[in-house]
Parts: sequence; structure tokens; C-alpha cells
Amino acid sequence: MQASRFNNFFLGLVLGFIAPSITLLVVYLLQFNKYSIGEFIAYMQILNITSKVISLVMLSNLLLFFIFIWTNLMNSSKGVLAATIILAFVSLIIKYTF
Repeated sequence: MQASRFNNFFLGLVLGFIAPSITLLVVYLLQFNKYSIGEFIAYMQILNITSKVISLVMLSNLLLFFIFIWTNLMNSSKGVLAATIILAFVSLIIKYTF
């Protein structure tokens, strides 16, 4: 019964947005900590890799999705999938607009 409170769409959606953000923060802290966050974002824009970086940090959602599937939390996995689809559209918009 305890697992049922974690089996909701909204939780998966929120975690689906938080996991890539944390992944991007970890990449920033490990590789680019000598730059400010503004310089890091400008660096990604100059090299035109913003959409690629967003796509790569979304891989953390894959792990989260499979954890939810393995623990039979299907509604939460649907939320993670929805967040991933939204982030994919954002990545496409960034790639072809900017």
C-alpha cells in the first residue's frame, strides 16, 4: 500500500523535469565550474550545442523511467514519459529557432 502514494502522474512529471536539471547541474559542477552559469549558457549558445546538451541530460529520465517500470509504478512512468516528450519538443524548438 505504501508504494501507491508514489504512483501518480504528477510525481513522475515533476521528477521528469527535475532529473535532467540535476544532471545538467552535475555536468556543470564537474566540467565547467570555473565559469559562471551565465558563461556556461553563453558557451553552449556560441557553440550551438544547447539542444544537444538538453538531449543528453534527458538520458537521466531513461533511468528514472525504468526504475518506475521495474517497481510497477506505471502512472509515475507515464509522467516521466510526458516530461521527456515535452523536453524533446523544447529541444527541437531551440535547435531550429535559435
